[in-house]
Amino acid sequence: MPQIVWIIALLVAFVLLFLLQQVLFGRRSKSRADQLMAQYGTLTKPQLEALPDGEVIDAVIGNLLAKTDDKTLPAYAVIPALSRGRSAVYAVWLFLCELNANSLAAFCSGNDRGFAELAADGLSLFQCEKTAALLKAALETKDGSQTAALVEAVKEERPDRQMIAYIRALPEDFCDVASAPETDASDAPAEDGEAAE
Repeated sequence: MPQIVWIIALLVAFVLLFLLQQVLFGRRSKSRADQLMAQYGTLTKPQLEALPDGEVIDAVIGNLLAKTDDKTLPAYAVIPALSRGRSAVYAVWLFLCELNANSLAAFCSGNDRGFAELAADGLSLFQCEKTAALLKAALETKDGSQTAALVEAVKEERPDRQMIAYIRALPEDFCDVASAPETDASDAPAEDGEAAE
């Protein structure tokens, strides 16, 4: 009888340890980036076109982040090799994040400097010339002294809206999977050996 009590006690202890491990380590919530990468790892034109404007940039960024891996394929190696539009969207998105975090000086002089240069090009691509010129000046000084002027230029030119318009105008450039070509009824095979007109 005492052996059964010890066996039951050990089983209960193992179950409690397992539950404790699940609570402490097993249920980590995914970051927003992880969620976006899982949702938009592969992006199709119908999927992109169905998104409301407020989710378009997140979808493209999630798709681009899914193509990178900090250990084997870091963003600084992958993103510049993509199309100009994809590179521009990523770089301008990163610039806006850094500007909002008030870390413009680090963005213009640190490891992200290559993205800052891509962002200046992207801002020009999205017709945000004032913001592009100020970012180029910030790249020259590397001290963040243009932060206030850049914040005002971003409010005025709205690069986020310009990016959405650009993505909407060229959705194929941001998709991984080409949509199947639409078939015309005249392309369908004729039934019962009849020739199509």
